Order: sequence, then C-alpha cells, then structure tokens
Amino acid sequence: MKSEALNGKIRLNKYSMNFIITFTFCVLLVLSPNNFSLLVYSFVIFLSSLFFPSQFLIGWIFVLPFENYLLTNIGFSPYILIIPAIIYGYFSSKAIFNINNGIKINKKKTLLPIIYFSIIIFSMIINFHLPLRNLVSIIISFVLFILISGQNIKHKNYYFLSIICSALLSLFVAILTHEAGWRIDLGGNVRVIANIFGIAITILFYSIFYERRLQLNAPFKKNKIISLIFLVVLIFGLFSTVSRGVILSTIISAGIFILLMIIDSEIILSKKIIIVFSIVFLSIISLYILSFTQELITGDHLVDRFYLDEIERAIAGARFDIWFSPFEDIDYHQLIFGAGLGNFRNYGTGSYPHSVFIDIIFSTGFLGLSLWIIYLIILLKVFVFKKNIFGIILLVFLIFNFSTHGSLYNKYFWCLLYLTVIMS
Repeated sequence: MKSEALNGKIRLNKYSMNFIITFTFCVLLVLSPNNFSLLVYSFVIFLSSLFFPSQFLIGWIFVLPFENYLLTNIGFSPYILIIPAIIYGYFSSKAIFNINNGIKINKKKTLLPIIYFSIIIFSMIINFHLPLRNLVSIIISFVLFILISGQNIKHKNYYFLSIICSALLSLFVAILTHEAGWRIDLGGNVRVIANIFGIAITILFYSIFYERRLQLNAPFKKNKIISLIFLVVLIFGLFSTVSRGVILSTIISAGIFILLMIIDSEIILSKKIIIVFSIVFLSIISLYILSFTQELITGDHLVDRFYLDEIERAIAGARFDIWFSPFEDIDYHQLIFGAGLGNFRNYGTGSYPHSVFIDIIFSTGFLGLSLWIIYLIILLKVFVFKKNIFGIILLVFLIFNFSTHGSLYNKYFWCLLYLTVIMS
C-alpha cells in the first residue's frame, strides 16, 4: 500500500486507509458474527463503494470464504445485505459526488458476456425452470462482472491484497473453530477455504518471484520475508485441507509459471535457477512435513491421495457418473440451448455438477460453451500479446480448478474470473 513519509512519520493514502478500515470491520464481523455486526459491515462497504468506487469489490472479497460460517452463526447469507450495499454504493457515487465520471461500458469487453447472459435467461424460459435463488445469484455475478470488465479499474493491487488478507483470516478462524479430525474447514466446507488458499498462493508466488506486472505494494513487494512467511503458512493451510483438486491446480499453475519464467529472456539465468529451486523445495518440504505429521496423528498418509491410481479412481468413479448421467435424460435441443440454470440436480444422480464447465454445457448447451471458449481464448490472446504471465497463470488456475469442482453460480469461480479480467 502506498504511503508518504512526512517529518519521519508514515502517512497512508486514503485508499490504504479505506482498505484497512474495511478489513478491520470484516475481522470484527467474523470474530463476533451477529445481525448487528453484519449490518455495520454492510454499511461500511456501502460507504467504501460510495467514496472509493475503484475498490467496490474489496468488501465482498473479504467475506468470500465466510458464507457458510456466517450462515451458521447468523442464520442467513451475508450477501443479502453486502451485495446490494456494494452495487448501490457504486452507482450512487456518480449521482451524489460525481466521483465515477459516468458508468462507461466497454462494448467490446462486455458483448460476449451479455450474449451469454441472454442465453442463460432464454434456456431457463424454454425449460420452464426459473429458480429464484440461482437467478438472483447469476444476475448479481453478471452485474459485478460487467462493472469490472467495462471500467478502467484503478488500484488493482488492493484486490489482490484483499484475497491474501481474506485467506490469512480464514485460516485463523478455521484453526480457532476446529473441533475434530485432521482436515481443516470453514463452516463445514473444506473446498471453500481451499479455494481462497489456492488463489492467494498463486498471487504470492508471482509477487515474490516475479512481481514486475502485479506491482503489489508493501508489505508484499517491499518485504519479501513477510511475503515468504505468508506463502509458507498458506501452503501448509492448503495441504491441511487435503483438497486434491485445488492442490493439483495450484501445482499446475506453479509449473506453468516456472515454465514461462524460464523462457523469459529478461530474467538472468542465476535468478531463474534460484526461483525454480525455491518453489520446488518449498512445495515438497511443506507437503511432506504435513504428511508426516498427519501420519503420526491419524495413521493416514496425505501423499496417498495424489497417487495416479487414486486420482483415476476418484475421477473415473463417482465423478464420471455425476457428470454424464444427467445428459442421458435430456433432449437434443437441450444439448444445444441448455436445460436451464440450476436444473442439474433434477437429473442423473441428483448431485451438484462438480464442474463449472460441465454445468455450463448442461445449463446453456454447447452454444453457451462455445461462447465461453471464445471468451477464454480472447483473454489468453490478450495476456500472451501483453506478455502478462500473471494473467496466464490465473487463467490456468481457473480452468483446472473449476474443471472438477463447482457450478456456474459458484462465487469463487466468478471471483477468480473478476481478478483475471482485471489483469487483462
């Protein structure tokens, strides 16, 4: 975070102060979850969106891992208040203070998403399936997406800092509320906390070892020792979730990062060797220390879950049945236009999709999938053209992580997509 030195004293700028205040109230909400603290936090991020519209997503990112946790403690989803506060504050900033200089929509960036959203609505109508909860969720996701893709987002580093702070806070709360068993979770959901760890680790990897385009400010840029400590802590936390999909996606992203970094002619060879050795050594040591500790406590071995035959058994077993059995029950026109958002559970095994991309095919058909493929290819071309390694590894993590998990209205999928678009 940028700061100024005046008479030997450090003075934070107004954006950093807003970031710190918002996160402070998030900590109070998480440590004292009740209706009053949620109302206060919603009001804080309303003011944040009102006065700092370039940071309008930060308040949402902070509480992203805590939905189930807060739902259990408060009785309803925090996003009932938080999302309207963000959107209303963002649009009000123009009307009241003329801060936003108008809501300018970039037609080139938003055309495909708007067409896809139209396909979602069309598919839901022709299938006579209009689940209110899923519909509201996808509408909110698209509103936020269009606001992001249509704007010139300033102070991008705050979005990435918010992911790291949210991950560290969620690890602290998970340890604080942990009751039994080896795997840590948050609100009874392992994958939720694993997702935030995976995204934060990807950001920290890049900010420590490459940093040229991300430009994270202090402490993550200027003090790499702190960054490295946070990275080790979050890697240990990710392995503690034993979430195979997120761990493998993080490793693949790190591998792609190493490959792209090696072929970058602007980095000297000695630095490349140090970076590669550091990443590989850090990952292997963290994994085996945790695995050894787990074996002492429970008799189980973490590494066993990552043997090839175990992965093949997991995918070729229940996952294949979950993914493909619903398609046996739908018509040909539904394969083209989709069977409707949120309709996956009504077919096949009755489970949720366990893959965002399978849900895209089922919900919006191959027509919808083709638009997604075109959009992801466009993002990839932009990143390659700009030599944006961080954008590439975010895109790689998004594709691999959500190929075996989630659904089309998964908040983490949209959060990671937001971050990827911000980098484009």
